[in-house]
Amino acid sequence: MRRDITIARNVNFTATRREWVLGTLPVGVKGVGVTVDVSGWEDRTAVLTVGLEISMDGETWTPFCSMVATGNPSKNHDGTPTVANMLVVSNPPANALLKGYAKTNGATVRLPLSLVEMT
Repeated sequence: MRRDITIARNVNFTATRREWVLGTLPVGVKGVGVTVDVSGWEDRTAVLTVGLEISMDGETWTPFCSMVATGNPSKNHDGTPTVANMLVVSNPPANALLKGYAKTNGATVRLPLSLVEMT
């Protein structure tokens, strides 16, 4: 089963790295990831990097997973517009803290960004 938890909704930012500390994963989660809604993107030059970092002590953060989304509207295999990019990976180490982040290439981006939990 998939559960999406909103990290950021309607956040407009340009080139600044934004971060959201998410805590630890609940028991029973088998995979974790991020989704970003790209349905409203019109700026073909926009590039957004989103991902998760982990920490065992709450101070030292290391990259865990990330993906890049572009402002270039794309199509699914059936011809419908792509509305979201999603990345799901296996769990981080037990009791690791999660932090979501997003950064752009300088273009203004409006985010709906979510944490994905797979159980």
